[in-house]
Amino acid sequence: MSRVAQLDSSALDQEIHSLFWSEFTQNISPGKNKEEWQLALETLVFYFGSKYAPIDQGTTTYGSQLSGVKFACKRRTLFIISILSKYLNSRISHLLFTTSATIRLIDAYRYLSHIYSALDLLNFAHFLFSTSSTGLKYLSPLHRILGVSSSTDTLNPINFYHETVYAGIEYQNRQLLWNAILELFNVTLLNNARWLNRKPQTQTILSGQDKRVVHCPRCSEFPTNPYKLSCCKTIYCYICVVKSLEIGQCDNCNSSNELQATPIY
Repeated sequence: MSRVAQLDSSALDQEIHSLFWSEFTQNISPGKNKEEWQLALETLVFYFGSKYAPIDQGTTTYGSQLSGVKFACKRRTLFIISILSKYLNSRISHLLFTTSATIRLIDAYRYLSHIYSALDLLNFAHFLFSTSSTGLKYLSPLHRILGVSSSTDTLNPINFYHETVYAGIEYQNRQLLWNAILELFNVTLLNNARWLNRKPQTQTILSGQDKRVVHCPRCSEFPTNPYKLSCCKTIYCYICVVKSLEIGQCDNCNSSNELQATPIY
């Protein structure tokens, strides 16, 4: 069970970095300095997602904390292993294969890569079949070289269950806090900005044109936590769109054919 938790923590961290990078590339084109942008983004994710406990002399990441795993090192050491080493490897390989590097340097790089892959395979086999009672493991040869062992508290099922439950509750609390911030932003700022319009505009349907929505058609207020209906692209408040979906009819165009709502942000 401890081995599964340690592998899960590594997979969760990689998935988090991949999700942030995917969102970043969809909205901003990195351009020529792709590796540097990725390093900066992963550094920020690591900085805000990791924590060092001086009492336990261990560091946890977001994924390892959910899995009950900690690393026996400081944050900077774990940063070198998990973030900086990947960037350096990418830059070295990029320079070797895109510039006029000598054949000897390329062969040396390939030779070292094969050696590291073999060591990684042996380390993984030792990780799986080790019967150490201390529970200390090394996830990669670089972890072993720098002496960064990982341990887990899953030998105590009660503590592991409590940590998992608390992590789920913490995630839900953050989501509720974010929704509350959006509600406050809509009510106090956007709703009070209606003085720019002398007269409240009503929603109308213009054939062949996209209409501009100013007020929710159900409550006649500025849409709070706005959602858009699929029928006529009308924007509702979240509470109002839930009521419209329950009734099965749009208040703006009276459509009732397979209504679907999507969030604006």
